Amino acid sequence: MEPKEAKQSTELSELGEGQSSPDSKATSPESKRANETKQLTELSEPAAEKNLTDLTKLQGKWTRQLNNQRWVKEIVGDKETFAIFVDGKAVYGHTHTVKLSKRGSVCIYATSAGQITIGERKGEAMKPFSFIYKLNDDSLIESLGFLDKANNLRDKTEIVTWKRSTALSLADREPEPEPKGSIVLWRVGSPHRGDTPPELVPGYLEALAKKQGHAVTVRSFEAKNFHKVFWAAVEKHAEPDLLEADNGAIVGMSANNYTMDTKLGTFTGIAAKEIIRKSLIDMRGFGGMYHLINTSRNHAKARTLATRVTEPELPPSARESIPELAPNEKAAVSKLCIDAFTDSITGDDSSIKAMADDFDSLPQRLWGDRVSGVKVGKVKAFGVSGTDRLALGLVTATVDTPSKDDRMAQLGQTRTLFIFRREHEGEWKLIATRGVGGHEPWIWDMLRDLRNAKPQEQESVTIETPKLLSPPDGARRSRLQMPDIAWVGGGDDAVKYVVEAQWGSRGTDQWYLSNFDVFSKKAIEQGENGVIKMRAPFGAGAQPHRWRVWAIGPHGETALSQWRRIDFSN
Repeated sequence: MEPKEAKQSTELSELGEGQSSPDSKATSPESKRANETKQLTELSEPAAEKNLTDLTKLQGKWTRQLNNQRWVKEIVGDKETFAIFVDGKAVYGHTHTVKLSKRGSVCIYATSAGQITIGERKGEAMKPFSFIYKLNDDSLIESLGFLDKANNLRDKTEIVTWKRSTALSLADREPEPEPKGSIVLWRVGSPHRGDTPPELVPGYLEALAKKQGHAVTVRSFEAKNFHKVFWAAVEKHAEPDLLEADNGAIVGMSANNYTMDTKLGTFTGIAAKEIIRKSLIDMRGFGGMYHLINTSRNHAKARTLATRVTEPELPPSARESIPELAPNEKAAVSKLCIDAFTDSITGDDSSIKAMADDFDSLPQRLWGDRVSGVKVGKVKAFGVSGTDRLALGLVTATVDTPSKDDRMAQLGQTRTLFIFRREHEGEWKLIATRGVGGHEPWIWDMLRDLRNAKPQEQESVTIETPKLLSPPDGARRSRLQMPDIAWVGGGDDAVKYVVEAQWGSRGTDQWYLSNFDVFSKKAIEQGENGVIKMRAPFGAGAQPHRWRVWAIGPHGETALSQWRRIDFSN
């Protein structure tokens, strides 16, 4: 029987023109590999030029259909990403680096060791492999199983043909057929990195679609010239139902600014065309840059993803040491939260003004951008907790906002925090609000370890109103060295402090988006005469900020200081 090494050497020699077969008995594996490396690296100038030309032609996406499987390989530079899809879902994938070479007149496609990225074996290493290839403009032919057995992708010989997914002119690209009724998601890479996202449905989106009985099909693109691809698809009524962009430049940075320059070139946003701009809907509450296209074939299905209302459970850490409101108080605070939210979106501020402790202390952003015709869908208050002195609640709702001037229409879920205080048997008063992404830990820190007052303690605790000391009101400071802030007050019964800050616009009296930093009194060092001093925990850009301090007692008694302003110079 012929030794394995001799047989492999004979196979190699048959591939090259004028190559002599090495002595199988005298050739060790190490010298054999060295000889092959020499063959691969010592190329003539025409061969090296051929390899570079082929690698350039290979750039982009290639596909093949095998029964119910769709195979996709994406080549960017010398990196290849491979995936197999069944019914629009990725079931296997791997990545590796590609190196092209020639052995005589035979073109060789070789890979480095790679890694499995999708499927049951995700995370496992892949050994290198190689095969013979032939490349035309729109087809790639792979001859598998004709090279060294150790480097074969499979044992049997097979001819595989791939078709180029993206035509030479992106604007002339023919849309690929999509599974009937499937929500089509297009993912677009970064104009800074030049990457192409994997053709995978993000986990949370996949789970949501599955829950609603929808299938999702994914296509991925690089940012370069994507606007041409999108515009051409719209003309053929082949636009996606859902678009995920890595960067705002894919859509358009802002109104009347639809181009962006990076080291990779100039990128034009798809919204530069008015007809496209009017069709886009900003999808809120997904933690990414998603847009619906209202002219797409499955727009009605895709909208259902944006109009769901989710009620995330409190994380275990948030449940610890958080006081519970009595049922009647919880119901009262819940109603106040819902009324305040609805009024902020569709009302005239009358409800908020009636319940506000100080209306001018509330951030204007909550209702400053009202649009005529906005619709509020499902509304629910959850996480409502607190004591009989201090309570908070989160409102989650779906909001459908039509376009206004050059601002895009919006659809999706939003969450807003409302915080109330009450003195003795008085009414609940709204003292603060802000939009939030979910259950941020600091929300619950305000209530942690507080307790409801006993009847005999109704007037036993008095919290001193904090007095701000420095910086002086209207001070101008640099953020390169954040300023210290100082105050006194709270008294012996204060158990924690909250520093609330809002940022504003120069030349206006409007203040936006409160931020809260909660500090336990035990963790704060008090100086002489009870002065509390710390580095300012706020400062979002070169713009004015205003800040105040809350002192909170053991039952949620809350005293609020006056506001002071700081103008940051950078």
